[in-house]
Amino acid sequence: MNWKGYIKIATKFSQILNEHSFSIKDPTLSLVNEVLKNLQLLNKDYNMQNDNSLLRLCNFYLKISLRLCELFDSNAEDHWPLIYKLLHTCYIYYPPFLRLKDYDKEIISNVNSFLFSQVDFLLGKLCLQPCFYQIIEKVQPVAPNTLVFYALTFKVMSLLVVSHPEIVRFAKISAIMSVFFTMLERGYCEFWDIILVTSDKNGCLYDDTVLHLANIICTLNEEEYNQVEDVLFQNIFVQCPWCSLLAVDIWHAVLRKENQQLNYDTICNIIEQSEFFLIDDQINQPQLVFLKNLLQRLFENLSPNYRSMLLGKYPLYNKLHIWKVFGFMCFPKNEFVSIAAQIIDVVHKTNGFISANCNLEDFKSLCNGLDTVSFVPDHSEIDTSHLVLSLFSLWKLILDLTPIDSYLFNYILQKLIPATNNFLSHFNTTKLLYILNGLSQLLNSNLSIKIVTTSLLCTLTRGLPNISLEQKQLFTPISEIFYKLITHKNPIINQNALIVFLQLSDNSQRNIIIIQGAIKGNEVEKRISNFRNNKVDMGPLNTTEYFQMQAKYKYVHVCYVSANDSRSACSEVNSTELNNVVKRIKLDVELFHKLTNRTSEAEENLVKIMRILNH
Repeated sequence: MNWKGYIKIATKFSQILNEHSFSIKDPTLSLVNEVLKNLQLLNKDYNMQNDNSLLRLCNFYLKISLRLCELFDSNAEDHWPLIYKLLHTCYIYYPPFLRLKDYDKEIISNVNSFLFSQVDFLLGKLCLQPCFYQIIEKVQPVAPNTLVFYALTFKVMSLLVVSHPEIVRFAKISAIMSVFFTMLERGYCEFWDIILVTSDKNGCLYDDTVLHLANIICTLNEEEYNQVEDVLFQNIFVQCPWCSLLAVDIWHAVLRKENQQLNYDTICNIIEQSEFFLIDDQINQPQLVFLKNLLQRLFENLSPNYRSMLLGKYPLYNKLHIWKVFGFMCFPKNEFVSIAAQIIDVVHKTNGFISANCNLEDFKSLCNGLDTVSFVPDHSEIDTSHLVLSLFSLWKLILDLTPIDSYLFNYILQKLIPATNNFLSHFNTTKLLYILNGLSQLLNSNLSIKIVTTSLLCTLTRGLPNISLEQKQLFTPISEIFYKLITHKNPIINQNALIVFLQLSDNSQRNIIIIQGAIKGNEVEKRISNFRNNKVDMGPLNTTEYFQMQAKYKYVHVCYVSANDSRSACSEVNSTELNNVVKRIKLDVELFHKLTNRTSEAEENLVKIMRILNH
């Protein structure tokens, strides 16, 4: 007797049995166990007769399970959890997973034909049941089954996209997403396993998931939409960067589909909730980087009218930190006068700093101003001649000082180099030569300016398409800087220097004069050769090892000076660490008084500071 015969018998008595609340829990459990038993007998090596027989049996059991659930729906909450278990069992043999485990292609094809044709149909029926979403909300799979959970959830999301809107409403998308992000935070290695193994030239499961979720979220009512927003916002700030990445991508995809007003309101709401973090540009926590990325992407979606509304709500003069996030490339043209005012302020602050007529607040304001002009587009409507003169004067002041391994010295250089980089085309050869020679000397010290220096070299080499006789003077310091960067032990600095190399090698004059002077030694020559030939000096990438290694990296914020906590911290740190902190404070105080031409006051003020710290 085939499966239809069994179903006819069940159909004949279904009405009477439903009246007596007949439970199919036991037969369903039996079917689940039979499917599991047969699937476990599958081997990696293909055995046509045995494997096809096992898969046909599974197909038979699945058809019976589906029909029983349709006939006896009076106790749905009783048997649907078992069906979920059945689906979970089947998804252990999801074809992409079998490819990951190197199963024979014939087995994978037959599993897809015999098993998943029924599994997908059964899952589609299950998605119509409200109790199914209650099951998902309560799911807490153990680590080995995280991969199966992802695959099953991805499929549910794709089915919800084509479901009736009423289904989406009772599905509690916010709860499902919350569970999903919880799983992702503790099992992202498995998450990327399934993403990588299911990606091909026709598409990527990651992109599909983002779009499916965005389409579903767009159909939600206001209450559920707000809950989803809350889930997304929270997951930007978790420790796992992959949660942050996915949350940002989903939120951006949603707002691209929605109207401009919602996009604008979301930006304002995010700023209101996180402005405290945006003000402090010294915080480089990965989660904050993702948040800024989201704000930038949402801002790009806005029309000129809505951008002007943002400028009205967050004026440049007192909300500069917000516009440093958005950038000035899309700044409303009729508001460039506001940027000009900021440039004038930088000029005044620089002149005051050079003449020693400034305090610590002026120093902070100057650094913020330098940060601003590093983002400002070189616009013809703005007169930058005074700014260029001020920047060069600041360079002269700093380069006349002895390089000091202190926070303040590092900090102003990290602001000055990008600001100079942005207006590099306005500096003549004499000024550039002075700056480059100074930079070459600074790179010998332990200052954190290597990465920003590579950006300056990139801009400089792009700006020298036709090299004049006068400009050839620049080759010597450029060659010295390039060599110091390409031989640095930090791989990021190395990589940036190699990108500079590509630009240097574009022009035959630059290639001969600069590169020949910079390549000194077989190691550097080999590194450049490998880079040009796209040759990686290591074995093939093992994604599992990569993600396991990546999981070990944790963001750590180092406070250079923390006066508020110094009293409580004294008992927790050893004397060596405490001495280092005190030494750093002394250096910063001495540097500040030297820069402001108040060296006579340094000793007296230092005594006062130390008295406060020791109080």
